[in-house]
Amino acid sequence: MPTQTQAGAHAHANRPSHALPRKYVEPILYLAHRMATLEKAAGKQSLAQHLATAAGISDYRTQHWFHALNDRRACELLETETAKRAALIVLALISKAEFDSDEPHRAYFSKIRDLFGAEPISIPKDVEEHKRLALAYLVD
Repeated sequence: MPTQTQAGAHAHANRPSHALPRKYVEPILYLAHRMATLEKAAGKQSLAQHLATAAGISDYRTQHWFHALNDRRACELLETETAKRAALIVLALISKAEFDSDEPHRAYFSKIRDLFGAEPISIPKDVEEHKRLALAYLVD
């Protein structure tokens, strides 16, 4: 059963028919890395690296595009609703990777969602199902 990231109206997190183009995957990985490194949380960082490796960009942190991004620019590059939804699904997954202090992660998620002007999303409650959904947006 899906859960919502915030109370209120929400868009369903339907599984995409194919992965997003790399031009969208890159800023999503940037945002995932930013969230994963808010605090020393090895599980969150490991999950961000796992997603990048699965997407075929395991060296993303050494890439020029990665260093050229900031939160606002990454959000601007995600101009489609599908790319925005994918980013929020990935960020929600990173957020629930460990049972540490989630306040910084919730605040970061809310900041990004506000930059998108997006409504709350539905996500799977089960972490493995949530991971499969996130990977469906990143990997063909």
